[in-house]
Amino acid sequence: LGGAVLGLVHCISWTSQFPTTAESIMWRIAASAIAVSPALICFWFVFGQFLDNLMTTDTIWEWPKYLVIGIPVIFTVMVYVAARYYLIVEAFLVLRALPPSALQTVQWSNFLPHI
Repeated sequence: LGGAVLGLVHCISWTSQFPTTAESIMWRIAASAIAVSPALICFWFVFGQFLDNLMTTDTIWEWPKYLVIGIPVIFTVMVYVAARYYLIVEAFLVLRALPPSALQTVQWSNFLPHI
């Protein structure tokens, strides 16, 4: 649940400005992957339990069952980790193209009440 919430928080910046269009698209893909991956992993584990209940008598299906469930779970975890790394790196890369307004000095006395 925490991973999905993290992905949804990163989806807030869906319409933010990025230095390039490719970076914007990659941010959207990575944020979506982080938001969806935990649900996919839960689905594969529930599907595995379903297969366990369905094929309890046949031991010939043990290894194929682990492959059918294990490969997608490992792939999903790898995509999740890669997307997390990308968002961390991109958060620092986007600092190279800040708008000029980000470099202006804030007049705090205009925003904070003072005596």
